[in-house]
Amino acid sequence: MVRFQFFSSLTLTSALLIPLLPAASIPVKRTLAKIESDITRVDALISTWDNSVNAFKGTLTQANAIHSAAIQLVAALNQATADTKATSPLTTDMDALVLLSQIENSSPTLVGGLTQIADKTQSFAEIRGGTSVVEQDVRTLQSSTAALLSAIAAITPAEVVPQATQFAITLNDAYSDALTNLAK
Repeated sequence: MVRFQFFSSLTLTSALLIPLLPAASIPVKRTLAKIESDITRVDALISTWDNSVNAFKGTLTQANAIHSAAIQLVAALNQATADTKATSPLTTDMDALVLLSQIENSSPTLVGGLTQIADKTQSFAEIRGGTSVVEQDVRTLQSSTAALLSAIAAITPAEVVPQATQFAITLNDAYSDALTNLAK
């Protein structure tokens, strides 16, 4: 009897939930404002990461601060990418240019942090495992940044795609330079 009641309850619960499943699986579209908000968060975290890199004088605590800031930045980049992919294609060039200009405004800070990492390669090498951790962080940041820029290019009107592509190339070069110096 108990077994029958369990299966009856399970059947009843399933019957009640099944109509809700299709509604729960419909993807929620994001808006341009949401992506702009995501990029504003990314910009703030780029500054935090850059400040950590600039403050690095060779201690383990400072290296951990850089790593923690990188983890937060990657999470924000990944969220912005997911939200961008869940957005309908942009209808105007201006919308795409607004997004690109937001990223472009934070790019000097990002490139500056990458340059500082390259300049401080020896200090990272003096911390056991420091070079490999910072190298992995830079690779992950590079991948997450490229994914965001690709997602933006995918929803961008064709006229703006070359600008997004060129911007992606410029940032990729900065990441590559930092990784080359870390490998020395």
